[in-house]
Amino acid sequence: MRGISSQRFRNSIGYLYPDGNTTVWTPKGGEKAGRLVYPGNYAKAAELEAHLLPRVKRTFGEDSEEFLYVRELRDWCRSVGMVRSEIKCRSEFLKRESLQFWGLFDEDKLLEIHRGFLMIGEKCEINNFDLLTVADELLSKNVVDTRKAAMTTAGYAHLWQSGQTFNFDTSAVKTHRARLRLIGIDIKLPFDCTRHGIVFIRNVREVERKFDTSIPAFYRHAVIPRHLHLVAA
Repeated sequence: MRGISSQRFRNSIGYLYPDGNTTVWTPKGGEKAGRLVYPGNYAKAAELEAHLLPRVKRTFGEDSEEFLYVRELRDWCRSVGMVRSEIKCRSEFLKRESLQFWGLFDEDKLLEIHRGFLMIGEKCEINNFDLLTVADELLSKNVVDTRKAAMTTAGYAHLWQSGQTFNFDTSAVKTHRARLRLIGIDIKLPFDCTRHGIVFIRNVREVERKFDTSIPAFYRHAVIPRHLHLVAA
């Protein structure tokens, strides 16, 4: 969550909630939702723990089958690191894009946004944030052609990590920022040691990202009432 909150989505800035279980993207990088689209990721186990489990306990009791089931589901979500990704599209956005009528809109517009959102983590690949690693990453991703160019751009990342601010009106800073953004670093955002630095993720080794995790055998599928079958279809 910390690593992915350092990434931008479209023109929005990631915001990590204090509990570390939720990341949202907003125009100013805070909790306040955007006017058009409000994307977010949250740890499913933490959400079940905070909301559903207490409600089921009050309604059915701590020894009930319902409570034990939700607790087992919470533990499974925690064991696999289940994260729910969702995008809330405001009515203004839906009307602007002609998406307000169910079944009478171009789904490709929504799929484009959804695919872009799911791929945010693709740029979180730096495992150990230091000058040499950034330079090597720039070269391996063909962002630059020479070691000298890589070291120069990596130097900006090192200064940023040390608290340096830059004049983004200059062409040199614009160039180096653009290069660094290609590997998931944005020096225009204030450096935050809780989100940047060693928390960057290398997808293929430290974190295995899956979108098709197998459903556990004990999972209870939702039952759709008969009168809603046609709507669901």
